[in-house]
Amino acid sequence: VDPRHAEGRRSARSCIVRSRLPAPARPGIIHRMIRCLPLACAALLLLALPAGAHAPPPYRLYAGDGRPVTLDAVATAAWGAEALFLGEQHDDPAAHALEADLLAAVIAARPEAGAAAGRGLRPLALSLEMFERDVQLPLDEYLAGQVREKDFLAAARPWKAYATDYRPLVELARASRLPVIAANAPHR
Repeated sequence: VDPRHAEGRRSARSCIVRSRLPAPARPGIIHRMIRCLPLACAALLLLALPAGAHAPPPYRLYAGDGRPVTLDAVATAAWGAEALFLGEQHDDPAAHALEADLLAAVIAARPEAGAAAGRGLRPLALSLEMFERDVQLPLDEYLAGQVREKDFLAAARPWKAYATDYRPLVELARASRLPVIAANAPHR
């Protein structure tokens, strides 16, 4: 990897390996085809799935002893816990996919009200670091349907990646009538 050239730079998510051929000897069309190869492979992978099949999730789950576990098993076990914490890299799409899938699975695995009372289960809430504590009111107003999304976003100062990374969680909580807690310390 040659750090002097843009195409040789690495990021946390990818590594582009430069050809050993000098740039002038590399035909332009071949170079463009090589750069598009990952997209073509992804398209072929999607086409290879049978009709109605879903791509596997971009994550794997393991128990503390290293055994693979299912998302449903984690969601069911979550109801016996006092709290469930997920750490993430803020720009990791796989982590955000896991968060959304896990929240949906936990909601789906919710015990019946009578069973929950007998087992001492606590109510479910979603806490997000991306919202600062001083925007709890606009967040609550949005969840209650009292303000439009664009007005909520103007007041809530969401991070740049809100639409792709955190909106699915907020919308799932909103549809499920779950409280969302703005958990970050205000920067103001």
